[in-house]
Amino acid sequence: MVAFLDNEMFGLVSVFLIATLSGEPRLDSSELDRRRADAAEASRRLSELRTEETAARQQLEALAAEIAQTKAQAKAKLLPARELPELLRNSQQLSSRVTELTGKIASQEAELQRRNGQLLDALSQQISRSRQDWEASRTPEEKEALLRTMRSLRAEQEQVRAMLRPRSAPSFAGTPTSDVPEDLLEQADAARDAEDKVKRQLASVDARIADAREQRDLERRMGEFLSDQSLLDQRDLRLRGSGSTDSASHNVGQRPGSDNPSSPTGQPSQSGGSSVWSDAVRRDPTSLQNQAASQGEEPLEALLHERRRLEALAGQLELQAKDLEERARALK
Repeated sequence: MVAFLDNEMFGLVSVFLIATLSGEPRLDSSELDRRRADAAEASRRLSELRTEETAARQQLEALAAEIAQTKAQAKAKLLPARELPELLRNSQQLSSRVTELTGKIASQEAELQRRNGQLLDALSQQISRSRQDWEASRTPEEKEALLRTMRSLRAEQEQVRAMLRPRSAPSFAGTPTSDVPEDLLEQADAARDAEDKVKRQLASVDARIADAREQRDLERRMGEFLSDQSLLDQRDLRLRGSGSTDSASHNVGQRPGSDNPSSPTGQPSQSGGSSVWSDAVRRDPTSLQNQAASQGEEPLEALLHERRRLEALAGQLELQAKDLEERARALK
């Protein structure tokens, strides 16, 4: 129990470290900040309830051991223990408290799932807005800053998604268990309900597929942009070096180092000629995509595989529902 709490709180702290301490441009989104605060409060409350429930269970176990010992002593002395009724009363109260806390924990877990889902939606919306800002930006500095922001948001998005309880596909026994038409129709309704749940999961996967494709396309285009910018920088440096060489040939008597932009080795000086695109920024599209994959973004192939699985399951449930409905009509 303690290890689980530590893991959950570590995940939450990691999310907020990414959001607030990564050095990325500040997100001007009060809605996103509110969603983060709501999720943090829900997680804090859940941790408190679990801690309280653990303490109550430990007290109950200790009290149960004391009751057993008191009963054994009373049996040995063949006399009723005076403190036994009080111990039993306390045990009943603690048991009721544990049951109450268990119910509160279940409700708070559902609340945390809801808050994390809202935070996930807010992060997706902020990523979409940042992508639009990237499209509209004109300077290399703005594009690079927005790209760092989107990567930071996606890392936070993946951590929040990891804290959500995975939704398993609904199971349904397709074999008819009765020849009564009403029972068959009831099974058909259950199959339709399961189909609807699968289709909702399918819609969620479709949205994630679209998002992954947009991100892959954005990474490719950003890589091309950086490559083009790197070529322009190199060309600019060659032109500067050529100009410096021509200037040096016309000023043979000039003392080296006074106003000559070339270095003593003949290489163009880097002072005043550095670009905003450092060597760490000039990366090709492939390396950019590899970095994106290493930061926890979802593989598109895995999402496509999940989509095919859900589509097949939805089709199977629809056929089962139709078969049950037809059998019910035939028996009427």
